[in-house]
Amino acid sequence: MASSTPLQGLLNALGQSRTTFAFALLWAAVTWVLGLPLIHWFDTVGVRSSERRGSGH
Repeated sequence: MASSTPLQGLLNALGQSRTTFAFALLWAAVTWVLGLPLIHWFDTVGVRSSERRGSGH
């Protein structure tokens, strides 16, 4: 997320590198937890597999 970069820089400058690391781990986990099911559901081209099959292609 673009707005987290300045926050991470601020926290690092204030000496809160553990908090920054925790945020980075959180974003990575959220990306995987949400990303994998969405990729499975929408496929890699962004169209649901059932919609593609029913289109006659």
